[in-house]
Amino acid sequence: MKPILHRVFQQVSALVLVCALWLGGGSIAPVHAVEASPKPTSPMSTKPAIVLPDTVKAAVMKDATQRLKLPATDLRIQRSERKTWPDGCLGLADPGVLCTQALVSGWAVTVQSKQQRLIYRTNASGSVVKLDTAASRGLDPKI
Repeated sequence: MKPILHRVFQQVSALVLVCALWLGGGSIAPVHAVEASPKPTSPMSTKPAIVLPDTVKAAVMKDATQRLKLPATDLRIQRSERKTWPDGCLGLADPGVLCTQALVSGWAVTVQSKQQRLIYRTNASGSVVKLDTAASRGLDPKI
């Protein structure tokens, strides 16, 4: 009885090998030759770079230069990231103002001068730009 089981095992093993070769493209790498791909050092490295649209950058910089009374050359965009805001007021409703109750795709943009940081919220095109005063105040008490 044992020789029959041994033969069945060999045939099943051979069938598995043939299937693996067929599905794998015809070759099987030896175990010692397989290397794990290096893991990214940070989660940011796995995401494709997302570029802030020029219209958004221009709108934010225009407000920042007026607000801080500085030339654009004294300011830089320190950080920008895509966001989805909870409403048409970008989550920053003024008292007595009605906001559309739809999700709004947009950006969170941080502008840095030598002494201050301003955090803005925008819609996707930059036609709506709002200063997040609470977040900006948390970074710099002068605001």
